[in-house]
Amino acid sequence: MFSLLMLAEENGGTSSGGSWYLLVMIGLFAAIFYFLIWRPQQKRMRSQMELIESVRTGDEVVTQGGIYGFVTELEDDTLLVEVSEGVEIRIAKSAILNNLSAAERAAEKKKEEKEKEEGDEEAGDEEADRQPGDAKESREEEAPREKGSGD
Repeated sequence: MFSLLMLAEENGGTSSGGSWYLLVMIGLFAAIFYFLIWRPQQKRMRSQMELIESVRTGDEVVTQGGIYGFVTELEDDTLLVEVSEGVEIRIAKSAILNNLSAAERAAEKKKEEKEKEEGDEEAGDEEADRQPGDAKESREEEAPREKGSGD
């Protein structure tokens, strides 16, 4: 970019075409910075905040240091994690790397939704297998039964 400015000065100052080129280049670099650096970082921060907010008492968590344990108490910025029977440590909420219990809950929810969709598809398949004449035939079969039951 510095070489572009030097080239423009050698040509007797910046011309209107050169200034537009420079503005386009700056805009291009800003767009690259936004899409490759800033936006992904914001997504990671948002997912980390959602993870921290999803922690509940009794959840199994993994810290950034690789410590596995169960949450026994929640406070504003810290939580108490039982790492072994009778051994508890206090850690910062921001040190949580993964919530294993939340992952299990999400997997169970996804499985239930999938089963529900399969059930809906099966019900739809049964209705699709019926022919338009089937309803008429079933009414004709029911009619003699009603007459026969009245005798």
